[in-house]
Amino acid sequence: MDLVAFREHLYRFILCLTSATSNIVIYPSNHPFIKSGIRETYTELTEILEGRKEIKFVLLRNLLVSCGVPLKFKGPSWRAFLDMLIKKKIDQIIFYAGLPFNQLEQFMIDFASDRKDTLYSTALIKFSNTDLEDEGKKEEFSDYGKSNDYFDSVLDLGMLEPNRMVKDLYQKIMVDGTFQAAVISEIVTVFLEQIQTGGSSLTMLASLKSVDEYTFTHAVNVGILTMSLAESLGFSDSHLKDIGTAALLHDVGKIQIPEEILQKKGALDSGERGIMERHSINGARQLMKIKGLPRLALIVALEHHLKYDGGGYPHVKEKWQTNIVSQIVSIADVFDALRTKRPYREAMPPDDVERILRLGSGVSFNPFLLEHFVNSTSKCTTTS
Repeated sequence: MDLVAFREHLYRFILCLTSATSNIVIYPSNHPFIKSGIRETYTELTEILEGRKEIKFVLLRNLLVSCGVPLKFKGPSWRAFLDMLIKKKIDQIIFYAGLPFNQLEQFMIDFASDRKDTLYSTALIKFSNTDLEDEGKKEEFSDYGKSNDYFDSVLDLGMLEPNRMVKDLYQKIMVDGTFQAAVISEIVTVFLEQIQTGGSSLTMLASLKSVDEYTFTHAVNVGILTMSLAESLGFSDSHLKDIGTAALLHDVGKIQIPEEILQKKGALDSGERGIMERHSINGARQLMKIKGLPRLALIVALEHHLKYDGGGYPHVKEKWQTNIVSQIVSIADVFDALRTKRPYREAMPPDDVERILRLGSGVSFNPFLLEHFVNSTSKCTTTS
């Protein structure tokens, strides 16, 4: 496993661990969120331990080190993990290969407890409160503080690239029906923090690195734009998290569309168009199978190509009223598609994007939402 892949698994493990332990505190012991969160954590830990005898986390002066690599993630889960280690006065945790699920489960239950005397080492999970200020212990970590440009470029990125995380989310949902709740919670929480501390929606947009990754980068961009507009309209934090989740998952059905259709440079024929248009229904159907997912997510997946006047797809009964979040997502969806380079055309200039959006006011888009969106985005300068 290369350094980047190793880092990703470490990040996901910490993310899942902190999310699951938070659920242990909030929900009753028999709640399905608890068991699923622990199992998700166990899966990530198993991936990390593949081909290894152990994985060690060492806390050294508020610097977390694992396998010779100083970890410098950012985000709420990362801070929560460090806080929990400090609160429990844990300097070192070692997880050994062969760890059974029930031992990790008990560890996480104890780790979540407010009591400081609940943790005990086992044969396959060991931890200590070793004083690392001791000179004899410093030797083991003597190289960690040295400058290393490669480590810095790989590790000091904050959250993992959100488009790669969304790609993984989509694949797991559509291929095996599993949902990484902790991952999407982290993405949404980080975006919400940035929005609420004055971050511009356009400056937050993920840069398009590859046309092949368009679906996933586009989903991230739509998530940012949707959350930003919803926050400015006064939606509460709890609603914003559900809105962000729905926006990030709105295009999940596209993962079933053949690549040659997604990347086709010419116009789609009627058969290809039919396949493309079914992605909204396919996505909603898949999301319906996931327990605990906000109902809003499947509504937005179904409705995001329905127009304000009732047109668009899929075909619905007369007088169907689309959800307001679906209406916001539809605006963000078209805006980001127009401003992004595609195989069949170049990215459009901001003035042309605004002109096309305004032509759809009252027909494709809710006039009030569109005006609010255009006013907010026109104050920013996109770097795309």
